Amino acid sequence: MIYSEQHIKTLFLSFFILFIQPHSFAQTRSLELRIENIKNAQGVVRISVFRSQEGFPEEFEKADQWISLPAQQDSLFFTFDSLALGEIAFSVLHDENNNKKLDKNFLGLPREGVGVSNNALRTLGPPRYEQCKFVLDMNTDQVDIKIHY
Repeated sequence: MIYSEQHIKTLFLSFFILFIQPHSFAQTRSLELRIENIKNAQGVVRISVFRSQEGFPEEFEKADQWISLPAQQDSLFFTFDSLALGEIAFSVLHDENNNKKLDKNFLGLPREGVGVSNNALRTLGPPRYEQCKFVLDMNTDQVDIKIHY
């Protein structure tokens, strides 16, 4: 049987995709996020997933992904079904008035509840991505974040 040049290229490309590329595809896993210390059930709790420092922690629209859930007093549980493995940081905002931003007082301090992965809040200024990031791997089942007001 004689194969055309196009046929050989197609076979080679198929072989490459099936046998060589799978290692570069992002592996994913489910992850349960437990958010604690929510002071009331007003507004929403916005969870942002960042994979770089750009926009972290406040600009949820620059996050890799984000979700808003109705607030619940005390604790809230959410399971991400398929998060890509690798470096990641969470930022959580209890947006009590649901205005899609972190409200601050005249000194620039948060007036709404905030939390981040590694519970790495600072006294002055927002936490840095470097303080909050961690490596999501196949051994990570749950992340706990405490909201601070």
